[in-house]
Amino acid sequence: MSRYEWLPTKEELTAFAEAEPEEEHFRYSGVFAEVSMITNSLGLTGVGGLTQENFERHQFNCVISAAPEREFNPQNIDYIKIDVYDEQQSDLSQYFDMIADKISEVESNGGKTLIHCMAGVSRSSTLVIAYLIKHRRMTLREALIQVKQKRSCVRPINAFLKQLMQFEKQVLGTNSIHMSISLKMASKLKHLISILEENIN
Repeated sequence: MSRYEWLPTKEELTAFAEAEPEEEHFRYSGVFAEVSMITNSLGLTGVGGLTQENFERHQFNCVISAAPEREFNPQNIDYIKIDVYDEQQSDLSQYFDMIADKISEVESNGGKTLIHCMAGVSRSSTLVIAYLIKHRRMTLREALIQVKQKRSCVRPINAFLKQLMQFEKQVLGTNSIHMSISLKMASKLKHLISILEENIN
């Protein structure tokens, strides 16, 4: 008997997805439903990746959910849920230290953490980057490169990127990405991640 039997199988999740509104279907297929291992002990995914098969393959000990839109009732596993929505007014930075420290604690005990939001694109990737800054001592630039290499769809919203820049300054005492254009203006012209990608490529 699987220790993850409380999770749906991939087949069951596919059937569930078909009952969802059409605009939600993308979350359950392709890269969005993959588990991207950012480090040996830290995975990143969306709700489409929460299957028995993925948990059996990676043997996760801890799940961190940044998707209050979905109810999740894990059994026999460490679980943290944070209620933050993917909106410009959301303050995700209030959780940076707590989540980064939890991921580090699980790793130091020989465990693995899976962090997810709805698509594994914005909220969860932001928290992963915060961990890399604090406990791997990566700059924001380095963390963005690593996470984008492991999961190409990663795209934190402008507000979360600004919060990461502030966190990098707080933790490392410097900023690795310097904008030639104000953040306020950048948000009007195009998504900030596009400008950051121009800086890191």
